[in-house]
Amino acid sequence: MGGQHLDYMELAHYPSWGSALESHITAVRRVCKYIHDHLDETIDLEDLARVAYISPFHLHRIFNRLLGENLKAYVRRLRLERSAYELKIGDKPIIQIALDAGYNAHETFTRAFRKHFGINPSIFRKKFGIDEENQGRRDCAEPLWIDTAGVEIKRLASMRFAYLRLIGPYISCLTPESPNSPWRLLVKALHMRKICLTDPKFLGICHDDPLITDGNHLRFDAAVLIPDEVNEDALIKVDHTEAGHYAIVNHRGSFHHLEDSYHFMMHHWILNSNYRLRNIPPFEIYKNSNQNSDGGIDIYIPVEPKGRKI
Repeated sequence: MGGQHLDYMELAHYPSWGSALESHITAVRRVCKYIHDHLDETIDLEDLARVAYISPFHLHRIFNRLLGENLKAYVRRLRLERSAYELKIGDKPIIQIALDAGYNAHETFTRAFRKHFGINPSIFRKKFGIDEENQGRRDCAEPLWIDTAGVEIKRLASMRFAYLRLIGPYISCLTPESPNSPWRLLVKALHMRKICLTDPKFLGICHDDPLITDGNHLRFDAAVLIPDEVNEDALIKVDHTEAGHYAIVNHRGSFHHLEDSYHFMMHHWILNSNYRLRNIPPFEIYKNSNQNSDGGIDIYIPVEPKGRKI
């Protein structure tokens, strides 16, 4: 990922902040995590200030300065983008999607959605929905670097990981083998805490659809699997993958062709399968330290059987 690295912003970019920058970043990332985990609930500035351990006024100022977006706009955008993805992948009634996004009326949701995306929710679903009606005009060849004949469907348990959050275009992400990649920084940080991973397993978690979210706002977690005894602290953030069924496909090409493989799986393969997408982040596991080697990446697409919930 390029753009901002929320956990390792250069102090030179914010000279007037001095030593306070690290505490500001810690507060903002804590707030972002809280928002991400509570999008279905009422979120107000006072609650977020308590999460950040600073005053509402101070939080509003540093959040806007670090992320270039005020808190209210950030929450609204995440909810609308999640709604757009739900419209794209499923058949949930629009009024229910509106309620899930915190809007108490179809009309209010429609106005907010149209203001953000320039199109009504119903038209968005008809135009961008992943269904048989749209398949014909979007058919494309299977990328050379995947073989969908080898797709496996597996039910996975939740996996615990430490991660660093990056914000920016997916295509500009460093690869794990790069000396100063966020994965390597994580391993070093864990080592400093006496946690030595002899054969670390690296993951990448993609939180946003690049066809919905602006490239400068895409969220990506560079992650490494960790044992249960590792606890979160000021630097090391801990989360877990969602349990459930995944379609797993091997990506044999370079890191920079990953987006093509994701796109084909999530817009074409899924239509000819007995599954539909779940509205949770897909992720990738790097099978060796060099992503540019053949067979280096497995892509995990969250799915469920058509016609019923798992």
